[in-house]
Amino acid sequence: MTNNPAPSLKPLTIFTTWITGLLAGLSLSFQATAGKTEPLVLLAECPAHLPECVTMSLNLSSVDWDDYIEREAMLTPSYTLVSFPVRGTLPNDKKTKRYHITKAIFTQGLGCSDLDHVAVVGYSTEGDPILLTKTGEFTVKDIRLSIGCEQCLQLLDENLNLIAEYTTPAWDLSLVELEPKDLTWNQKGMLFIKNHSNCLRWNKNSRFQQVDNKYCHPSPYLQPMHPSQQEEPPTLKLIVPKTHFQGLLQAGACT
Repeated sequence: MTNNPAPSLKPLTIFTTWITGLLAGLSLSFQATAGKTEPLVLLAECPAHLPECVTMSLNLSSVDWDDYIEREAMLTPSYTLVSFPVRGTLPNDKKTKRYHITKAIFTQGLGCSDLDHVAVVGYSTEGDPILLTKTGEFTVKDIRLSIGCEQCLQLLDENLNLIAEYTTPAWDLSLVELEPKDLTWNQKGMLFIKNHSNCLRWNKNSRFQQVDNKYCHPSPYLQPMHPSQQEEPPTLKLIVPKTHFQGLLQAGACT
């Protein structure tokens, strides 16, 4: 995975409708070639009518691209359609199975993300991410994929004891139109995220829940870290006023 200049999400927004329609036809071609059932088409962005949804990065975790991706087809000079297997469950069938996934990925200089972005509505009670597809929800139960930046936010108490670890939407939050200040927590260490105009309760074992915007305030401020405390990867120290916790956020820019 290479770090290149981060593109704006605007091109993806403009082409979402067009690509979704094109995917339907090309997915059938993938299906015929592979001799499999019709693939699931992952959504790259959250639907406008669904506030309890967050766009998150999608990466390969324990496999190489060449060993995992089954097929690639260029859609435009900027977009490529890929097909790959994922183990997971559907709402009408709780048995974990191997499904074939197709997804359009932005390939013009996108860094910090192997497979672009996906729309996520939260997590199952077992902590598995729930993604949106063209036909509904899909719960991922596959260690070969990493959704979001796993364990990239640590909450510490006044004695610097680890209280909780959270997955954040992306290593470079700007790629999903967020900033570090959009993450906040309360006196109990409950995490909230300001996603556009919505405030969401972020839990590791449940769906995202829209709550009153007051829970997303106050926003944290960045506290400079002493050079001796700097880590690799880069870490930001976040302080939320009137709470007993500080946050250590692993984040950076894809440059």
